[in-house]
Amino acid sequence: MLIGLTVGFSLLAIGGTIASICYCKKNNKCCYKKFGIKSTPSSNSTTLLYPNPAINLVTVEFETNRKAAISADVYDMQGKLVAHVFDDAAKDGLNRFSFNTQNLASGNYLLRITASGATIVSKKFVVE
Repeated sequence: MLIGLTVGFSLLAIGGTIASICYCKKNNKCCYKKFGIKSTPSSNSTTLLYPNPAINLVTVEFETNRKAAISADVYDMQGKLVAHVFDDAAKDGLNRFSFNTQNLASGNYLLRITASGATIVSKKFVVE
């Protein structure tokens, strides 16, 4: 029987990649094991959407590893396109845009970001 040993996991995520994991705690100290996870082709970007829930304005931050023509559309939960909110060239690295939600009824929506017609990411958000 081990006394003072707590087994559990806590993750540290940096830029969408798990950098280390606390796999046990002994005397309030973590035992860390570092490792990396390679991104799959469909997840080459990190995307933040805030605030969520939104009242008037949503800001989207996304990171790409290359320049690309990007568009973003908002869909309701029935799959109907309700707004085209972004259409521009993204640069390598961090990109940011905001869009107004005042013309959207309260409810759940899906933001779909595409590059060259292929979906890069879909994020659910709520409008209050």
